Amino acid sequence: MKKIIGDKIRVARKGFRDEYGKKISQAELGFRTLGYKREKEYNASQQKLQAIESGTYNITIDELLKISKYLKKPIHYFLEDADQQPDFMCGWPEDAIEYCQKLKNVLENGEDGQITAIKDLIDTYTNKIKPKKIFKKTGT
Repeated sequence: MKKIIGDKIRVARKGFRDEYGKKISQAELGFRTLGYKREKEYNASQQKLQAIESGTYNITIDELLKISKYLKKPIHYFLEDADQQPDFMCGWPEDAIEYCQKLKNVLENGEDGQITAIKDLIDTYTNKIKPKKIFKKTGT
């Protein structure tokens, strides 16, 4: 759940422009929304937002509300589907799920050249090489 919320925060932050049309950095968003007040805390704000976006920090609802308000996104944008994983991934190791999500993101948002290259690699792997089981399913 925290990985999905973090991914959505990253996407919203990268698509956000301030009143001057500038993109906002992790440090800037963290500084403006996570309670940091002093200039010397600027790096800490970047580290905390980086942990939130990577899914290694459990963001509080209060922090999510502040980020939501700053990025001008409704709170449900960050929470939709956050408690669900696609059925085909149930029981997969976390690294397998992470790479599937990265692949999905590239296929949905990547450039045509990237998508073609990935499809070619997958076709080559599945058609010409005897596949090895890389990811083992865990418990059922």
